[in-house]
Amino acid sequence: MVRFVKAKEEDAYNLARIKKLCWEQTYNNIYDAVDIENFDFDKHAEKFVSQVKSDHEQLYIIIYKGKQIGYFNFGTARHTPIDKYLNIPCVNSLYVLKEYQHKGIGSKALTFIMKELKETSKFMFLCCNSYNEKAKKFYTKMGGRITDEVKSESKYLSQIYFEFEL
Repeated sequence: MVRFVKAKEEDAYNLARIKKLCWEQTYNNIYDAVDIENFDFDKHAEKFVSQVKSDHEQLYIIIYKGKQIGYFNFGTARHTPIDKYLNIPCVNSLYVLKEYQHKGIGSKALTFIMKELKETSKFMFLCCNSYNEKAKKFYTKMGGRITDEVKSESKYLSQIYFEFEL
């Protein structure tokens, strides 16, 4: 029922479309409305193309009942203000459209990632927005332990870090 397929360059614009929808559904009161309204499809599509081409990360599309309903990306940290996480396996993103949440899809995706990373590391990390209560609850339920927080006056930049033993 749920499949994870490695993304290709030609998937970039559809992934950008999914990302914008997820931003609208998840970050409506966290990100500035202007940032969501002015979402730059070309810029985000370029980022997805670079992820597809990267030797340091893997980008997968989540397919449920034949529809592309999300994506995830994992590898080494692209950027982090906390030095201990540089070059450590991490989940850079995990997005599932709202209407497909609470069906076990995110859990299956995170379990898939953990299995992949277990071959090279004893732990991984991910971060999520400090104000994203649903994500924080999900990552805690999946075994993540909050280890760090980066606070900011901007809700957009405030992050919680989770570590997972693999």
